[in-house]
Amino acid sequence: MWQDVNVSDEQKPESPAGGASSPSQPPVPDAAQVEILKALAAPTRLRIMYALLVGDTKSRVMSVKELAEELSEPQTRLYRHIKVLESAGLIEVAATRMVFGILEQRYRATDRDLVLGPGLPRAAPDVTEAAVNTMMLMFSQQFFAAYRQGRLPDGDFPADEAYRRPKAMVLTGRLSPERATSIRNKLQQIDDELSGQSNDPDGVPVNILLGFYSPSEPDKS
Repeated sequence: MWQDVNVSDEQKPESPAGGASSPSQPPVPDAAQVEILKALAAPTRLRIMYALLVGDTKSRVMSVKELAEELSEPQTRLYRHIKVLESAGLIEVAATRMVFGILEQRYRATDRDLVLGPGLPRAAPDVTEAAVNTMMLMFSQQFFAAYRQGRLPDGDFPADEAYRRPKAMVLTGRLSPERATSIRNKLQQIDDELSGQSNDPDGVPVNILLGFYSPSEPDKS
């Protein structure tokens, strides 16, 4: 999750001269954040992360062989992606075991929620765009895969399964600042509600993509 947040006075970095940084200048993200985005800007690596994050983060531990079977990918193709994710700190070795005399490493995701601070689009626009495009593409691919597999059937749903009815919209328009603020706050409430509560072992699978932006008016001069 990338979230543009306001930086409080306590969080604002100091300028090299010791003074407060300009409030209009977004804080430059550290190298680790850029490396995380680079790691996520590849569909295969994003699919690996998704596979490791399904279910209980603390117990979903998988070997490269198991990941290859789940993703229907050649095992040899995944090793490079695993190393990139490990170097970015997104996954870690959780266990090792001997398999036919070969030491097999088993991996888990280090975090369920990944929140990257503001300033990333300006500091690393190409990397940020690639990562966001990959995430949106994966959301679309998963939706249509579920549809083709009959897991999102056409027609009406039973009343107790009304939540299975997909909902998607793209809206471009003009709203008052107050109305725009109200809508953004509602999206933030959804974010807050889901954070830390998206792993109910008795729940149903959901996939959610939220987005909002309000650009300044173009310079007509």
